[in-house]
Amino acid sequence: MSLSRLETGDRALSLTTLGLISDALDFGLGELIGVEADLPKPGLSPQEAELLRGFGMLAAAKRDLVLRLVRELAD
Repeated sequence: MSLSRLETGDRALSLTTLGLISDALDFGLGELIGVEADLPKPGLSPQEAELLRGFGMLAAAKRDLVLRLVRELAD
């Protein structure tokens, strides 16, 4: 993939490539593409991404409850 094709908009970057760039620049992917919330890292399944998004929206007490439940289920 040539840089000039990306710069002119002839070719779009994949989320995986954007994730690699954001990691290299030490930026969150959301920050790199200009959205407020961080997008999930490449390689997460849709269910894992949904869990992370939901967990991030919980109050601290509910996060503790979820963590205890996950630990119990994992045993």
